[in-house]
Amino acid sequence: MEFKFGDYAIMLPPLHITIIAIIIIFFLVRWSKQLETRRFTVFFY
Repeated sequence: MEFKFGDYAIMLPPLHITIIAIIIIFFLVRWSKQLETRRFTVFFY
């Protein structure tokens, strides 16, 4: 999947892989917010 914006483009993996990755990150963030101890919080940078 490619998004072109003038002189540059953003390359993304196929749509189904992108959707799966977004769902996994969403659940990890939700799970990390439910944990009471902050040392197990999952961060993605």
